[in-house]
Amino acid sequence: MSDEYPFLIPLSPYQVWKLFFSDSMLQQIVQQTVVYAHREKNDKEFAVGEDEVRRFIGIALLSGYHTVPSNRDYWSNQPDLGVQFVSQAMTCGRYRKLAAYLHLADNQSLPAGDKTAKVAPLYQKLNENLKQFAIWHTSLSIDESMVPYYGKNSMKQFIRGKPIRFGFKLWALCSSSGYPYHMDIYCGKDSTAVGPLGERVVTKMVDVVEHNSSLNAHHIYFDNFFTSYHLLSALRDRGVCATGTIRENRTAGAHTVLMTCKDMKKKERGYYDSACNGRICIVKWMDNSTVCIASNSLSHEPTHVVRRYVKPNPNQSVVQPHIIHQYNIGMGGVDVMDRLLSSYRPMLRGKKWWWPLFLNVISLCVVAAWKVYHNLHGADMDHLSFRRDIVMCLMKIDLPEATNASGGHTVDLPNDVRFDGVGHTKCLH
Repeated sequence: MSDEYPFLIPLSPYQVWKLFFSDSMLQQIVQQTVVYAHREKNDKEFAVGEDEVRRFIGIALLSGYHTVPSNRDYWSNQPDLGVQFVSQAMTCGRYRKLAAYLHLADNQSLPAGDKTAKVAPLYQKLNENLKQFAIWHTSLSIDESMVPYYGKNSMKQFIRGKPIRFGFKLWALCSSSGYPYHMDIYCGKDSTAVGPLGERVVTKMVDVVEHNSSLNAHHIYFDNFFTSYHLLSALRDRGVCATGTIRENRTAGAHTVLMTCKDMKKKERGYYDSACNGRICIVKWMDNSTVCIASNSLSHEPTHVVRRYVKPNPNQSVVQPHIIHQYNIGMGGVDVMDRLLSSYRPMLRGKKWWWPLFLNVISLCVVAAWKVYHNLHGADMDHLSFRRDIVMCLMKIDLPEATNASGGHTVDLPNDVRFDGVGHTKCLH
């Protein structure tokens, strides 16, 4: 990536983040917030600027790694609760007013029947910014991502057995390393839609890839919620390489040719069976349990050797088909993104139903920016340090020079803050 976009190399973490949470997104929030305050709330004297909204966003990001019991505790006078860094950036009353008036879209111009209209403009700009460098990863994965939400809303989903059971479901297109390329909010069952939901989601994501890159330059992976013989065959006709785990009732009869799961469990670990008709290859492999995977471009050859625990040998060599090996490498990008989001998810609570989706956009921009920065500079800065750097730049305030009286080490502020002419020096870590 550094060869194709050399101008990214000297950019600071905050400058990289601004490529994704762009000035146009910030201006839209400022404009719609003022419109909502004047028109819906009848507060004609209300005014807000971009710097103030930046500090508001900075407080939201800070709450992901510096949590207190409630929002108001950030401004508490108690020494074990209050956060001086927050109280100096914005008063509690001003924060609460901004949180009450914050808006992302014009209420009088919302499309009829669009459940996501309140946040759709922000997600549209986010998706555009995520693909501004085109789709530069070869292996892509499609999966669902959950944003926690426990209130009442017709879009709220419940998924049993997931880390986040209640919340808004988003369909995500990510690289195998966790870089997000496209996010689509799921609104619930659509009675007018034609075809299985999984196939529709994959087809829409493939269209996104086609509009921003060459289809034959990528391999797409997904799980058994999406995979079917018909989908893989249709993608092959479009020149798309695709692989996914598959359910037996979607194999177009291949399960009658392959060994049954009951018989497969009697075999040793590493045993596999395959069926191929020249277009789609389906492989069933015995690991901890039986795994069935289908692909329109991969087969079981060449086989690989992996290490598994097989009694009494804790490190036994086991044969693994090539299709399984590649799936393990290419799939899981959405899970990586989810882990990064959940590590420092903003914890500020709000009363608007779309509040979690708004915070999700802010955090997604941090994950995307960190992935780009990590690709350019390696492991020079971890995820937490990257977030802290952005928060420091968003919440520019006059800080007293650090006194190292406690014996702790001091850390330099980001250059974007130190050299902004405001007079920052250092602060305690």
